[in-house]
This record gives sequence, C-alpha cells and structure tokens, in this order.
Amino acid sequence: MLDKQFDINPEYYEFVNENFIPISLNSTYLEGKRLFRFYNVESIPTILLIRHDGAEYARFERYTSSGKYLKKIKTEFNKIKNMK
Repeated sequence: MLDKQFDINPEYYEFVNENFIPISLNSTYLEGKRLFRFYNVESIPTILLIRHDGAEYARFERYTSSGKYLKKIKTEFNKIKNMK
C-alpha cells in the first residue's frame, strides 16, 4: 500500500533514490523477520534511516502522506549532513 501511495509523488522517489539506498522488507521472510526484530519494528509501515554500520539515524512509523514523509526525511537528511 505504501508503494502505491508514493507512486503519485515522483519527487519522493527521486530524493530517496538520489540520497539513500532504499530497501523494502517483508516480515514474512526469514531475513525480514530477523531485521524487524533487530530494529524493533512494531508497526507497518516503518521507515528507518540507517547508517552504513547499521546504526539507526531516524524512524518514521505509521501511514502518512508521501509529502509528509518526504519533508521528515529531508529534515533528517539535513541533520545527518550537518553531523560531518
């Protein structure tokens, strides 16, 4: 459902694909279950911004519009850029 919602917002996909490595996990598969437990994912959808070493930068839970997700992701992205 989340993918369908974001299909109407190409700006979201463009920003995410330019600045992150997007990965979608399914909790019914072994690797998805393992990562859901590791990152303590309790609701779907959950969007995580994760560093290269696996540490979590930010977490967004529950449905919202792609525009709101994009705004939150851009805010966190700017914080991450300023950490350097």
